[in-house]
Amino acid sequence: TIDNVMRRAPTYVSDDARSKALGPTGQLPAVLQALLSPSPPADSEDSAEGKPWFIPLQRPEEGDWLDEHRQSGQSFAAFARKTNASRPTARRTKLLLVPVGTFPSSALDVHTVARIAAAFFDCPVILAKPLSIGSLKAKFNAAKASGAKTKASKFHRKGDEGQDQLHAGVILGELKSLRARDRRYADCFAVMGFTM
Repeated sequence: TIDNVMRRAPTYVSDDARSKALGPTGQLPAVLQALLSPSPPADSEDSAEGKPWFIPLQRPEEGDWLDEHRQSGQSFAAFARKTNASRPTARRTKLLLVPVGTFPSSALDVHTVARIAAAFFDCPVILAKPLSIGSLKAKFNAAKASGAKTKASKFHRKGDEGQDQLHAGVILGELKSLRARDRRYADCFAVMGFTM
């Protein structure tokens, strides 16, 4: 099935192999022909600029995520389950927006971000109190010290260019538990953290 195919690690194929696998596409509707071809139709703006519509999956280069992390694919059914879990329902109509960390004075005001999110997602937005990076780090360190199993070995590290990097899994876990433990957020269909 397609789900079994999608669970496997990515396969990198040549353009010829891709064309052979697709077979002749000349009898398909123009829209499908366009979707299956990396080249845009000759009369499109992208064609005039020499831009491809999409670039087929290439083998990862050194330093790419997939070069350093072996991952299997995701089935369509798994994707659909996760996607549908974060949609508004009759009972859950709001989006919970959570600032993470401190923001520079040059950043947009968090209330402006909430208004933009409400307009973009076309739903009411609740703006929660900011999550403190310090309190997240303390919670992570306390869990590790108590022997609790954590997905991350470190909460914080310096990136290749000296920038701070925080373990996203720790932050995501806190965002999920925030909605679960606070009844004020029971009518939120999703929780979204943001930084600047």
